[in-house]
Amino acid sequence: MDLDASRALRLYLRATELGHAGAAFTAGVMVLTGEGTAPDAATAGELFAEARDLGLDVEEQLGGFPPALRDRALAALGAAG
Repeated sequence: MDLDASRALRLYLRATELGHAGAAFTAGVMVLTGEGTAPDAATAGELFAEARDLGLDVEEQLGGFPPALRDRALAALGAAG
């Protein structure tokens, strides 16, 4: 089965607009890594901040990620404020 990453990202972004914290987090990871879009750390940071504002413990979610990816995500989040 082919996965359409850009369509998936659009759906996660729409769910984020509707207030879904998990979708914001997943979209942030996708944007950070360039899955379905060009990599964009600034936008990823904004999405991680949105997930946090919606009640998700972003740092805890990133705890199981590979260290290099976790560090990139935390840096993006920190830059977003």
